[in-house]
Amino acid sequence: MQAALRPALAALLLLTAAALAGLLYLGTLVERQARAAEVAATASELRSISRSLQRDVLLMALEDEAAHAKTVARFDRRNAEMAAMGERLDALLSAEGAPEAGRMAALHRDLGQAMAGMRDLALSQGRDAAWAYQQAEVLPREISAARTNDPIIERFRTEAAARAASLRDRLTWIAAGLAVLGLLGVAWVLRAGRR
Repeated sequence: MQAALRPALAALLLLTAAALAGLLYLGTLVERQARAAEVAATASELRSISRSLQRDVLLMALEDEAAHAKTVARFDRRNAEMAAMGERLDALLSAEGAPEAGRMAALHRDLGQAMAGMRDLALSQGRDAAWAYQQAEVLPREISAARTNDPIIERFRTEAAARAASLRDRLTWIAAGLAVLGLLGVAWVLRAGRR
């Protein structure tokens, strides 16, 4: 009986090896999908922070001086967040081999400095000077940042969805393959047990 079980043990080892290989492969696919989703989420968050900063500088240009302290504190915090988020996005893009890698931090740091200049003008010289600076210095940088960031968001959202679909397809095939191997293994054990 022991000699008859050797093929069954071999089949069980084959099934185990196939299952492990499938899990390792799935792990790689899950990691790739997660990275694409993280790039899209980080780029979206960067866009959101940038838009919040735009609102803050416009408020500082338009609101009365009594409200400035609260807006300035919020602006400074968000500006630091935008710089850090730009660095993070650059690192993620670099890991993905994206052509925009290395540009996002500098682009958003430059935008943040321009917005800080507008903040300073709003506080020291008033609305007209701040608005003129916004039109001449901040707005072109906002447009450049959006034109770079928005395609990244769309591309990596699409990539994350495609990778998720690929993962589902591969998972189905791996599960089907393991089921067939499992059934073959059971049949082999039953056949060996009858001998």
